[in-house]
Amino acid sequence: MEDRIVKLLINRVAGFIIFLLVLVLLNIFITYIGFPLIREIVLFFNKNVLTLGIMLLLVVLGEIFMLLDFPFNLPGPLFNAAGAVVIIYFVLDIFELLMQLGEVTLPNIPFGLIFEIIAILVGVVILVTGYISIFKNMPRKIKRVAKKEEGKEEEEEDENRNREFEEAQEEAEKEEKAMKARKEEKQAKPLLKKKVKKVKVRR
Repeated sequence: MEDRIVKLLINRVAGFIIFLLVLVLLNIFITYIGFPLIREIVLFFNKNVLTLGIMLLLVVLGEIFMLLDFPFNLPGPLFNAAGAVVIIYFVLDIFELLMQLGEVTLPNIPFGLIFEIIAILVGVVILVTGYISIFKNMPRKIKRVAKKEEGKEEEEEDENRNREFEEAQEEAEKEEKAMKARKEEKQAKPLLKKKVKKVKVRR
């Protein structure tokens, strides 16, 4: 779990850093070469760096929370929905930029309102589907946790059995040593008696 989160953070942060480096190079490029089209695009991204950073943060937080187990994954769909809404508004800004660059004039269509409705619908759909997936996967995760606990209990039982077996072996070895000591004592007593008799006879 921790490895997956670390890899996710490294990938997302590395991608954003590469984007910033490219943007810096483009800013240097437009100071020397006058391409109005490229200049407008670079200035657009300069203005929206903060928006892109917020978008990345929301998406990454959503992905991280969704990797966690219940109930820690509950905030995940909220961040995913918020990230989707920010992405849709950013797409609206790109659409307006393209219209300006192409000098396209469209009839009085409320694109802002349309994109707001789309953003709300997409946010609600992502929120609902996210929580549905969480509650669907809950039994699986609970089973996994139960299996882990059972595995731990089995390991503890095995350890207890091994300890009991080792203790029984130690007691058996002690008994064997005690039996050997008794036999040696029994064997040593007649020899001592014989020696004592021989000493008495010599006297």
